[in-house]
Amino acid sequence: MYQSRPTGKRQSDGQPRPNRSLRRRVEAVEHNQRLLRNTLSGLARERGVSVGCECSRCNRAYLLVAKHVMYCPSCGYDRGL
Repeated sequence: MYQSRPTGKRQSDGQPRPNRSLRRRVEAVEHNQRLLRNTLSGLARERGVSVGCECSRCNRAYLLVAKHVMYCPSCGYDRGL
C-alpha cells in the first residue's frame, strides 16, 4: 500500500514547527503593541493630550491633539481644529 511522506515535522498539537514558531512571534509582537499602546495612552492622558488618527501625510505616526491643534510628531505636520 502507498503511504505519503509527511510534508514537515509536526508537534504534538498537529501544527508544523514553522507555523507554531510564527504564531508565538506574532503573539509576542501583539502583546508588546498592547503594552506600548497602553503606555502611550497613559502618558498622553497625564499631559492633557489625546492620541488621534494616523497622520495622512506620512502614515508613520498617530496625530497628537492638544489645545485645539493636531500635530504629527514624525513629520511635523500641524493643523488647527
